[in-house]
Amino acid sequence: MKIGFIGAGKVGTTLGKCICDYYDKHKSSDGEKISVSGYYSRSIESTSESVHFTKTKIFDNLKTIVCASDILFITTEDSEIPRVWSCIAELEISNKIICHFSGSLSSDVFSKNDIKTGSFISTCSFHPVFAFSDKFSIYKQFNNVTFAAEGDKNACKTVGSIFSAMGHNIISISTENKVRYHAACVFASNFLVSLLHTSEEMLESCGFGQSEALDLIKGLALKNANTYFKSGAAHSLTGPLERADVQTIKKHLDVLSKTEYDEYMALSKGLLGIAREKNPERDYNSVEAILYEDIIILEKGKV
Repeated sequence: MKIGFIGAGKVGTTLGKCICDYYDKHKSSDGEKISVSGYYSRSIESTSESVHFTKTKIFDNLKTIVCASDILFITTEDSEIPRVWSCIAELEISNKIICHFSGSLSSDVFSKNDIKTGSFISTCSFHPVFAFSDKFSIYKQFNNVTFAAEGDKNACKTVGSIFSAMGHNIISISTENKVRYHAACVFASNFLVSLLHTSEEMLESCGFGQSEALDLIKGLALKNANTYFKSGAAHSLTGPLERADVQTIKKHLDVLSKTEYDEYMALSKGLLGIAREKNPERDYNSVEAILYEDIIILEKGKV
């Protein structure tokens, strides 16, 4: 069974490298040989890099890689997936599995109404819950990754078996929840980067060097993250909001920039429910009054 990659960026290159490395030494669960047929991308330079790195073949047009592959992995940017699909749908194809790796798009992007009469394909989406930070070394860390899968049963089973044999975990996500699922991943990954960066900049503005600031953040962030995953949100929550320390919260708000103030307020509102869960006997009404003061003032202005 041959897998062709359309798109030669970080995701496609990492997946291709890992598949090549594993299936050069192993067969699939049913004894069939799995291999990567090669790469096709609009960027010749990017395609050449991926082909050289994975020791596979370069394709100079879409039709030839489709013909040479049993499974097509579309690893382009999300915005390009519909365009790629429209080009594939114009071809006479049969007995192909087509899979994309977008977190926000579902397999519905592969509308069966687009394909020519007589063509038979099975489609799915497999989103790796993993941060692809570079193209040529991150594959070394691509171990035991979870994929969120949805789509046709046959496609999910076939593609899932390829990755599960490599030690990855496959979970199912419904088509209608795909976008919300992806937003949740952004909260855990991208927004975390923003928060850490804000903390770093604030400490540097206090006179700390970058290395000192990072050391301070690292100790706090890693310890709290470990506690969260071990014991849950309530047990990991500490700080002035958890203590209902209104005076300290007010002092914080007085020294923050507009952007920092907005972030502090929004995140504190999210913590309020956790604090009440942890300390049901504690009175958080004064904290709530501060966090929702702008709303109260606005409502009064409407009266």
